[in-house]
Amino acid sequence: ICMKRLFLNILTLALLLFLSCCNHPHTESNEIPFTPVDHYFVRNDVTQYHPVIIQHEKEFNQYFGTAATMERSPAPINFKEKAVIAIILPPTSYDTSIIPVSFTRTPKPTFSYRIEEKKQSRSYNIVPCLLAVVDKKYTRDLILQQQ
Repeated sequence: ICMKRLFLNILTLALLLFLSCCNHPHTESNEIPFTPVDHYFVRNDVTQYHPVIIQHEKEFNQYFGTAATMERSPAPINFKEKAVIAIILPPTSYDTSIIPVSFTRTPKPTFSYRIEEKKQSRSYNIVPCLLAVVDKKYTRDLILQQQ
């Protein structure tokens, strides 16, 4: 009976120790939320084609116009709390997509993206762009990284 009780105590202690090791405190995710937005186009008078972080509506309107349709209109952006990461590429006749890969916190906020270009040429030019809305608190020391 003593051996049984000792065995049960050791088993209970081992089980408690195992459960306490498995119960990690919740850690914050390394991913930063962002929202891609559509129905905006790069204005014809834009001549600087590069990634930019836009903090104010006036600056945004210097780069982009709205591309509303009968079914959809652009989502409004609250520039008091949000900023826009804009990846703008030079005009091209190739079907080109800018794809967000990740937005992470460490070591500094880093927005990664990749560019996919199809081989077949079109008869007209497009200005590829990606717009991502983020909280302004993540734009300080933000790194934009093409993969």
